Amino acid sequence: MHRISLLTSLIFSFSLLLSCTPGDGAIPAGLSRGDAYIFYGTRDTTAAHQAVVLLYDSRNGAMCTGTLVASTWVLTAAHCVVESTSLEVYFGNDENSFTAQRTSSQLIPHPSYVGTSQNIANDIALVRLSQAAPSNITPIPPLPTSLAISNSDVGNPLEFVGFGLTENGTTGVKLTVDQDLGAQCSSSSACNLAQAPYQIPGGSIAYTQSGGGPCSGDSGGPAFIVRSGAEYVAGVTSYGDQNCTQYGVSTKVDFFYNWIIGYTGGTASENCTNGTDDDGDGAVDCADSDCAANAACQTSACTSPLSLACGASQSGTTVGKSTMFTTYGACTSDWTEAGGEVAYSLRPNNGQAVTVTMTMGITSTDLDIFLMKGTCGNSGCTASSVNDAGQAETVTFTADGSTYYILVDTYANAGAFTISVSCTGGNPSENCTNNLDDDGDGRIDCADTDCASAANCQSVSENCTNNIDDDADGLVDCDDADCRFVTACAAAEEICGNGLDDDSDSFVDCDDADCNGHEYCSGSSLELCANGLDDDSDGFVDCDDADCATASACPIPVEQCTNGSDDDGDGFVDCEDADCRTHSACDTEGFEVCNNGIDDNGDGRVDCADSSCVSFYLCSLINSQPADDGCSCTVGRHNGRSASGSGLFLLLLGTLGLALRRRI
Repeated sequence: MHRISLLTSLIFSFSLLLSCTPGDGAIPAGLSRGDAYIFYGTRDTTAAHQAVVLLYDSRNGAMCTGTLVASTWVLTAAHCVVESTSLEVYFGNDENSFTAQRTSSQLIPHPSYVGTSQNIANDIALVRLSQAAPSNITPIPPLPTSLAISNSDVGNPLEFVGFGLTENGTTGVKLTVDQDLGAQCSSSSACNLAQAPYQIPGGSIAYTQSGGGPCSGDSGGPAFIVRSGAEYVAGVTSYGDQNCTQYGVSTKVDFFYNWIIGYTGGTASENCTNGTDDDGDGAVDCADSDCAANAACQTSACTSPLSLACGASQSGTTVGKSTMFTTYGACTSDWTEAGGEVAYSLRPNNGQAVTVTMTMGITSTDLDIFLMKGTCGNSGCTASSVNDAGQAETVTFTADGSTYYILVDTYANAGAFTISVSCTGGNPSENCTNNLDDDGDGRIDCADTDCASAANCQSVSENCTNNIDDDADGLVDCDDADCRFVTACAAAEEICGNGLDDDSDSFVDCDDADCNGHEYCSGSSLELCANGLDDDSDGFVDCDDADCATASACPIPVEQCTNGSDDDGDGFVDCEDADCRTHSACDTEGFEVCNNGIDDNGDGRVDCADSSCVSFYLCSLINSQPADDGCSCTVGRHNGRSASGSGLFLLLLGTLGLALRRRI
């Protein structure tokens, strides 16, 4: 955005930002034929700014910019129209891709416009279109007086848009640039400034242009401001310095607001969903009182339904309530509801016979009730009562354990009502989080099939390779029973000397049989477990030797938890086996988890010290190891290694668990 001509007088001279180029009456001949950007701006192709248009006078080849402020009205500068008899109006982003064209039917400069080499004032005008702008282009309203620019806005940004001159001499491309407001003049006479341009007309705003700004051809274009999230035309580009690099002045739109709407009248009413203050009253969309009855601005009664219970009675009113719904499918075959609504939720016990009754406060009130199962809304209506005004409404149904919704809607004459519910028979439903057998079927909470879909009863399996406790049972990856037979866990071997239990068997480094014979581990001869030799000459070879109890080459039989078999031969099947306490298919509530270092069942004994862990595979491993001499115990060794391994095992068990999976 650029401009030509300018301040030449010692007191006050200026450059109107009108572009005058020869033309032939078709698409503006003087417009850019390339894609060059203006020196300080960027292309503007936003949907909102399709309201910014190019104005062209085919008679003299002059062009300006304007803004659609109503469907048939464009706001621009007076100096853009005073010498014209007709203008062509182009919609789009550049001269090579204009999407629509209109012609003017009337040009209306402000009656007090002054435009001389020594003075300019009231530089604002309206262009009436011969037909409405394309329907997909939304007008941008002028800034109303109630939101007027004041001194408190100085320093805040304005966005300028126009089709004007670039630094390389091209025009015809819609560009945008931001500049901060430098000064504003709200009086009817000129205001003096401490810096260039030193004086500005009454009803105008000024800004510096060291970082870019409007230039020739941008005259009449908008300076946009945002108020409460909505965009308004706050300025109309008027004049600036000759090089378009020092300062600019725009007509202050709010100062002329009443004159503008005297012609445009604004829009008939607020569009309640487009984020624009269409009627220029300072209120946008649902904040505008025009939108009070618009469905998009109402909170559905179903958003926060009131709670009803068997045996309860509540009073309410439909006066002033939302009016989202007019029909309820088959429940309203040939009429519509036309007033406020109130929603209630009700969850009777399975098998209960339910009667919902509603009475009116006065006989002229005509309310109806509609019953939905599972979802609150106006679809899926299963029953209704639609009697005449003043008559009681009644709906009966047999509950199946679902949540039901009752919508009270107004047919005519909104008013007060009383609604009551009576329930007989049926069985209580299971509460899936209170650890009680609510329905008396012998199953509690998640063990009850009634709770199969309850969020807290959904099983989550452990991802065995992500180092996360996915099922929240306190055990991560290979330590979790879910991962026992996953390849990444079953094939793990101990790395000797890193201080870690790499294969998750609770034995670290030299205490693990995987490290027998490793150079890191010194001591008496140990069985190597996978070479077919009796290395320690005790008569037992490889996995038959107790030294190999924790070797990865000698897997310990472990329960698989979901196959209905006693896989490890300890007399316990699947979830009955302590091996399965942390498996996602099994419930740990009230049981000891045998490798988390916590007294889960509160009996004072932790992990393998708890008798309920007798079937846990690591506990059975400890208990089965022979002692050397009665003076020191051995773990996984019978050739002299001390009981420190056992102590280490228990210590490790105490550090493995973080927290039990909670099934509430």
